[in-house]
Amino acid sequence: ADGVPFAFLNGLEISSQTGIIYFTDSSSRWGRRHVKLEVIETNALGRLLTFDPVSGHVGVLLDGLYMPNGIALSPDESFLLLAETSIGCILRYWLKGPKAGTKEVIMNNMPGYPDNIRLSDRGTFLVGLTTTRFRKLMPPFLDLIGPYPAVKRFLAKVSFTIIIIINVL
Repeated sequence: ADGVPFAFLNGLEISSQTGIIYFTDSSSRWGRRHVKLEVIETNALGRLLTFDPVSGHVGVLLDGLYMPNGIALSPDESFLLLAETSIGCILRYWLKGPKAGTKEVIMNNMPGYPDNIRLSDRGTFLVGLTTTRFRKLMPPFLDLIGPYPAVKRFLAKVSFTIIIIINVL
C-alpha cells in the first residue's frame, strides 16, 4: 500500500456491513521473526490498512504507528480499537460520524503491552497483554531507554547480530 511492502501483517477485522477488511502491518522494517527488534527500537513504522475485496483497493488509514497489533470493530462499526503494543496504548479510530478519519488515545500507560483486542458478547472489549511493564523497584526497560534512540539502535544491532550467529550455528 502506498508503495510500502507488507512486512509484519498482524490484526484483522472484517466489516459485516461493507465487507471491507481492516488489518495492521506492525512494522515496515522488521518481520514477525524479529518482533523483539521492533519492540526494542520502538519505531513508528506500523500502519492500519483497509482492503476492499470488490475493487481490490488497499488503502492506508493510519501510518506512523508503534507496532499496531490487535484491532476490533465496535458493535455498530462506527469505530475500531487498535493496540499499539510497543508503547502500551489503545487507540480509537473513527470510521463514521463527525470524527470519521480521526484517532484518539483512549488508554495509555497500561500495566502491560497490549497484544490483541476482541469484542465480547456483552459489547465490551477484551485486551490481552503480552507481558507486564511495571516492576516494583524499577521502571520498564523500554521506558528507560525510550528517550535515547542511539541506545535503542545499538541494542537492536547487537540483538540482530546474536540472532544471525545463532541461526548460522
